[in-house]
Amino acid sequence: MDSFASLRVRGEEQSKNAQSTTSDLQKLQIPSPIAIATFRKLLKRVAGETSHLSNLGSNWQLGDYSLGDEIFKCQGDVRSNGDQDKFIYLICQGKVRVVARDRVTGREVSVQLLASGELLGIDGAFSSASLSYRVIAATQVTVAQIPLTQWEEYVQEFPGLGEYLKSTTQFRQKLLFFKTQTLLSTFSSQQLIDIVADIAPISIPPGTPLQPYLSPYPGKYWLVAGEMTTPTLKVGDSWGYPDPIDPTWSTQTDVIIYHLPKISWEVLTATASSVIEIILADKTTEFQVNSSYPTLVNSELEHTSVSPPNPDTEAEIPVILDTYSSAVTSESVWEFLRHQTRAKWQKPWWQQYPLIRQQSSSDCGAACLAMVSQYWGQRLSLNRLRNLTQTTITGASLPAMADAAVKLGYRAFPIRVSLDILEWHCYPWIAHWQGIHYVVVWDIRGENVTLSDPAVGIRRISREEFLGNWTGYALVLDPTPGLAAVAGENSQNVSVDFLWQRFWRYRWLLLQLLIASIFLQVFGLATPLITQVVIDRLLKSPVLNTLNFLALGFLGLGMWRIMMRGVRQYLLDYLSNHIDLSALSGFMRHTLRLPLQFFTSRQAADIITRIEESRKLQLFLTRQALVVGLDVVVTPICLLLMVYYNLRLTLLVLTLILPIVILTLFTSNSLQRVSQDIARESARQNAAMVEIVKGIATVKGAAAERWVRWRWEERFANLVTARFRGQKLANTIQVIHSLINHIGNTAILWSGAILVMNNQLSVGKFIAFNMLIHNVINPIFALLELRDRIPEVLVAIERLDDILATPLEERSPPDQNQPSPLRGEIRLHQVCFRYTHDQTRYVLQNISLHILPGQKIGIVGTPGSGKSTLVNLLAGLYQPSEGQIFIDGHEISQISPHQLRKQMGIVSQDCFLFSGTVYENISVFNREVDLEQVMFAAKLAGIHELIANLPLGYQTQIGPRGRMLPTSVRQQIAIARALIRNPHIFILDQATTALTPETEQQILQNIWHHTHVRTTLIVTNRPTTLQHTDQILILDRGMVVESGTHAELINHNGLYANLSRQCLNF
Repeated sequence: MDSFASLRVRGEEQSKNAQSTTSDLQKLQIPSPIAIATFRKLLKRVAGETSHLSNLGSNWQLGDYSLGDEIFKCQGDVRSNGDQDKFIYLICQGKVRVVARDRVTGREVSVQLLASGELLGIDGAFSSASLSYRVIAATQVTVAQIPLTQWEEYVQEFPGLGEYLKSTTQFRQKLLFFKTQTLLSTFSSQQLIDIVADIAPISIPPGTPLQPYLSPYPGKYWLVAGEMTTPTLKVGDSWGYPDPIDPTWSTQTDVIIYHLPKISWEVLTATASSVIEIILADKTTEFQVNSSYPTLVNSELEHTSVSPPNPDTEAEIPVILDTYSSAVTSESVWEFLRHQTRAKWQKPWWQQYPLIRQQSSSDCGAACLAMVSQYWGQRLSLNRLRNLTQTTITGASLPAMADAAVKLGYRAFPIRVSLDILEWHCYPWIAHWQGIHYVVVWDIRGENVTLSDPAVGIRRISREEFLGNWTGYALVLDPTPGLAAVAGENSQNVSVDFLWQRFWRYRWLLLQLLIASIFLQVFGLATPLITQVVIDRLLKSPVLNTLNFLALGFLGLGMWRIMMRGVRQYLLDYLSNHIDLSALSGFMRHTLRLPLQFFTSRQAADIITRIEESRKLQLFLTRQALVVGLDVVVTPICLLLMVYYNLRLTLLVLTLILPIVILTLFTSNSLQRVSQDIARESARQNAAMVEIVKGIATVKGAAAERWVRWRWEERFANLVTARFRGQKLANTIQVIHSLINHIGNTAILWSGAILVMNNQLSVGKFIAFNMLIHNVINPIFALLELRDRIPEVLVAIERLDDILATPLEERSPPDQNQPSPLRGEIRLHQVCFRYTHDQTRYVLQNISLHILPGQKIGIVGTPGSGKSTLVNLLAGLYQPSEGQIFIDGHEISQISPHQLRKQMGIVSQDCFLFSGTVYENISVFNREVDLEQVMFAAKLAGIHELIANLPLGYQTQIGPRGRMLPTSVRQQIAIARALIRNPHIFILDQATTALTPETEQQILQNIWHHTHVRTTLIVTNRPTTLQHTDQILILDRGMVVESGTHAELINHNGLYANLSRQCLNF
């Protein structure tokens, strides 16, 4: 689970305890290239040159922090973090936020946002009245600690560095003062920056009259530190222009004041809003602190006030997530919340809250946006929202959801705020839930909260339970007129067109089915008609020949109907299987042509489910919708025949059908919810059982049999409870249905008997009428059942659209853009890459390199430095976010990815093997590859003798994913598989970690001397492997920080040398 910098969520299947935690500083054994580069950039800006700076980076400490992590705390001129007052803090990457407590409200407010290259620390050294503050991470951030003793050496060498730190620190202290101690705290930090630029401190000794001392400095004054004789002024109070200074005022102690010149004050009052006049013109204006936020006691502002939150609970001023790209401030959010009233969000009592189920474990964010949009009358595709929110395998981040909402036509504010504020001012809103999920909050009344959980359903829970699960982060949405216009751009269902094309191929077969169904239903009408004739005529006037004729006709029509039913079923089976084969193979063909990022952003089970949805949709259309549709065609004929027999009885039947229809419609949602609960609890119980069986060694080793059994029993008990609840509901519905059915049968029998007794209806017609009832009722009930399946079908269509609407990796046929045999030249120009646009840090940054044909290149780096990502870019599995990649002078985006990879041999670090034989795994099921080619590749990989000694040789089954084989053998099989195509570019991505150095060297020698491989890239951390390479690239945090041969890098004594020493010592 990612930290709150991305707020990644995956739904209900992940742990509840995934929260952002403070990162401890990890001391590096070597200088950090990023920290050094940042410091040199700062020094160049301040001092002008950095060439002879000595001892740079030694003894520095580097720390990584996530959003919300506290970096350090400054308590006036003494820090509370122990020895951290002995350091200067340099921001290397990301942004940090300076926060401090407001004097009036006691709440923390944001004061300053600092970016890479800024300095912090030792505020007390530059001010005797420094204020306390905290520094927290505003994004994913890297901060270097520079020891104070070392900093003093730098300052001696470059005095401008010390002056820069002093000026920025004094400026920050001024900003802290006006943001937390004065009435100007209502201004935004950006507005205060313009004011603080003109502020100057003035020190006054004790016993000094203010009027003569300050007369050379006309303007506005604020008390920063010290005491006055008269009047009793507090820190933060102001006086001066346009009011004259009282001549009786004097200082009692040493006093420090801030002075804003008269001209600056006049400019400020002329350009600022009228609020500044209200706040500052009258020094007696005071704040009335009412619970969580200040409200000015002034009639001009009363119209902006609303009912305050509960005064017994805390509420914080909204804090905007800094990873959010839109230009909004905490103040703009505050104004928005202040002006929203409860009435705006009220719904009519008859309106139900929307519920849209998430399609996979990571879709909860998109589902929540879809529910809010449906609340405002706009239905949006879940797939479209998934793409807009940049949902990955771990879910969607809150800033990405906010950006998506803005594109949809909302005003969006991703904030951290108290529930008291949101309770009174904005519904609906999206809450970050349990650290891994999103829900939509509709209503908060008293101690109850109503919400829609896309994984569970609509719930009403207690306030206490809500607060226990809510992380404090929320996405507040306000619809604008642009929402309707954007919603109208919803894409059509691609999967419907896809299946329609399959059905259209069999249109003549569908016509035959229609004809067979019409004949089947028409012949079915003969049964009640013959029954009526036999009872009404032959029983009164027995004629044996007529009876024999009717009997033969009845038998013949019945046999013909049975035959037609068999023919229709055969045609249905034929149609179903052919469409199934065509559709499913089409989906698989389309899926395999999708880019790698489609698969990495989704769970494997979710992708398989989407593919299987095609079969579910096909079965619905051919087995249910088609059959019901064909049967309904003849229903009007049966109904007209019933009316012909007796209109009153027909109306009675229709009247008795109505309560059954109402019962079915009324209970279908409840049955669906219960079924989903049973399925969810069954999945949880099965998952717990599978975990126990797979982890039985761990369970027994920890002597935890009892505890894991109790855990499983708890889940199984939940399953039994849900199942029993469903059984009770089903039994209740069945009892009511049977009761209505029995009452209906009785009413029809009684009414029909009355009509027969009154000679208004013959016995034969009455019996025939009863036989026709089922021909009318059954299709109606089938339609109702079909209606219950429609939501599932719509979900299936949307899931299929997720695959079919995704752009293919290969835009043109594979034969086009086919490159000539590769020479092996690779060139990268300023390549940057990140997996999603909301990532604040690039995985690769400004990579530029040139690899000549035939070169052997080694790639080294710490975990997470971007080595595998670079390999995936070279293979065309990902496209660079910025920059260009050229293969043999052709830009990689213009080359067919399929044809490019046919000339590449790539061995990834996971070395995935398929269930099958050794031969099938090396040939990758390619029937054009013969045994000799497979044996040659195995010899190159040094595994031929081992395979030959197996019982069945190359036909030996290796089990699921090759688990029967050791890791080293799996790696050698994967290498042989990559060599089977005789590639021109060969890439080993940490694929020899389980091999001995001798085996690894032998394989590399075989590749270089016995194949057509022209260029080799080896990703490894083993120095012995890289000694024979032409060049080694060292990656750190996505950048190439060193390059050269093995000997050159060892002599350079940098990162590579340190990693080599660590590896050799290990």
